[in-house]
Amino acid sequence: MADTPSPLRAFIRLVLIACACLFASSPASAQTEITAGVGGDVSAEGSGLPVNPLTGPDDNGDGYRSDRPVGLARNSFRTPAQAAFDLSLARRFTLREGLRLELRGEVFNLLNHTNYVRVNNVYGNTATPDAKFLAPLAGVQNSDPGRQFQFGARLVF
Repeated sequence: MADTPSPLRAFIRLVLIACACLFASSPASAQTEITAGVGGDVSAEGSGLPVNPLTGPDDNGDGYRSDRPVGLARNSFRTPAQAAFDLSLARRFTLREGLRLELRGEVFNLLNHTNYVRVNNVYGNTATPDAKFLAPLAGVQNSDPGRQFQFGARLVF
């Protein structure tokens, strides 16, 4: 990753500093683990998914509406870029000899970036695309989930 500053990195640093301040005054029997970053398993960025442009109607009379516009290759377009950033916090407490409690909180897609899975792939039969071409399709099945929170506790004995 480049060394240029970005709003995302500034936000990540702010979250990490805030988490460190929250757990700074922990008792000696507590251990704190903070997992966050822009690398590894906590962050995923990528180009959009491939889009196969179609004309819409059955142009060649074969009974299928999957005809491609003239001059356009299969999967020649892409959906908007994909991005997700996750954060987890865990704190372990020793309750007594041989008994520990772990509290954990996790946030998935912290920045609530919408990752579209399906878009309108009807290009049309003209040289210029239809106005709705590559527009995201409505519905929860056409995009990845938004921000999600998960909390848990584990007793280890």
